Amino acid sequence: MMWTFVRSVVPYLSRDFRSALLEYQKEIEGKRAAQTRWLSCLEDINSYSHGLTFALGYMWVSKAFDSDVIPLVSEKLCIHFLMRLIFY
Repeated sequence: MMWTFVRSVVPYLSRDFRSALLEYQKEIEGKRAAQTRWLSCLEDINSYSHGLTFALGYMWVSKAFDSDVIPLVSEKLCIHFLMRLIFY
């Protein structure tokens, strides 16, 4: 049980801990290389378990689109999904 906890927090620890885990995974699992740090951080942020997916999506939509268009698109998407639920 303790080892399961340790393995779950190692990705968030310093490079020494991550290197030790990689060496273990090379021997036991045949893993060749560690995932790049930026990619693992991005996956953590985007995973549903961390709850940031929708918040980051909202921030991006708010910056990328005109604020007058967002309610219109939201309404159209809601209608589209409701129609799919009703007729399919």
